[in-house]
Amino acid sequence: MRDYDVVHCFSYYSNIYDVLAPVCFLLRVPLVAQAQGIYPSISGTRYVRKLFTLRLTHRLAPLTRYEASFAMRRFRLDRNRMVVVPNFVTPKDYVFSDREEARAALKLGKADFVVLTVCRLVPEKGVQTLIRAASRLRDVPELKVVVVGDGPYRAALEELVKNLGLEVVVRFDGWVHGRQVGLYYSSADCFVLASYEESFGIVLLEALMYGLPVIASDTWGAREILGEKLPDFLYPVGDEVTLAEKIRRVYLDKEVKEMFGRMGRELVLERFNPESVYRRLEDVYRAALRRNRGMRCDSHG
Repeated sequence: MRDYDVVHCFSYYSNIYDVLAPVCFLLRVPLVAQAQGIYPSISGTRYVRKLFTLRLTHRLAPLTRYEASFAMRRFRLDRNRMVVVPNFVTPKDYVFSDREEARAALKLGKADFVVLTVCRLVPEKGVQTLIRAASRLRDVPELKVVVVGDGPYRAALEELVKNLGLEVVVRFDGWVHGRQVGLYYSSADCFVLASYEESFGIVLLEALMYGLPVIASDTWGAREILGEKLPDFLYPVGDEVTLAEKIRRVYLDKEVKEMFGRMGRELVLERFNPESVYRRLEDVYRAALRRNRGMRCDSHG
């Protein structure tokens, strides 16, 4: 461990962090720690341990301002210990296809109004809320809800679709690998992320990069991405009625699509590009090194 200038840990909520933090502290190796993933339930002795170990790092780097505020309150941390470092996307990694060609490849109709969601199929991702919202949009004859992803909750979701009589409306396409996902974004009219909790939600960045209108439940990640410029497209978690209303708005109002086409990609390239995120991390690393050198000089003075 002494051979490293800086150590970076990707989850300060993990158990491995609680081992790593005191080791780095004792060896005087600067530690930077991020919070990838949803905040877990922490109580009892584990909570007490976190109160101690979270104070041993040089910087904690949550993905959003809301995660930072939560961690400061929950673990009584100083603001100076926090620096927000978001996720990012690299546009060159994605394939942008002609809309009609993408629809033909995916066997979607030219006139379909395609609502896309991309996620792991577990209850926390809230696909059930999207399906129930679709049941309130039966007067939209062109509606097609395309679910990309798989997981242990798929059978329950398929049963819900059957019970609501939406077999013609909702389809499950399973996992889509690599650059193939670009066909789905290119063919869609609207993107929905209905999560009950979401630390960030990189699929939101992907959808915005393709110029899609994005509707998302009001979680930490969605608020960080949409909250400043596009707050009207957040809805209360689990609220199928409001979600249906917002999907209907996208369906009826062509100006919404034009607005997202102008602002979505610009937002991603401005705030969530790799260069700006790397620069922020480099600044954190340099500050950690300067502070560590200062501490070592003081100890030898």
